[in-house]
Amino acid sequence: MSEAAIDGLDIAAQSLRTAMEGGDPDRLTEATTAFGAALDSLRGIDAWRADPALKDRLRGIMARLESDRHLSRLLGDIVRQRLDLLAGATADVTGHITYGRKG
Repeated sequence: MSEAAIDGLDIAAQSLRTAMEGGDPDRLTEATTAFGAALDSLRGIDAWRADPALKDRLRGIMARLESDRHLSRLLGDIVRQRLDLLAGATADVTGHITYGRKG
């Protein structure tokens, strides 16, 4: 039971990373939901805590998740920078249209 839950978490984590790299918002939402469900199912099982092999496997998954966390922060920064650039470009155009004089 614990091993199946860990397998589910591993698969969900890989799907989440793939979704982040793909950039499809719907797929990212689905992967995030699936990851949360896999994590909740693992939290409900305590048997893995006593098994050193399963704990080691979880440590490996956690290391990959830390890498995924860094990727999500990087992607968030890229999106924020693009939105800032877009807002700046739009403000110049909007300001000219709104406050520009004809003739």
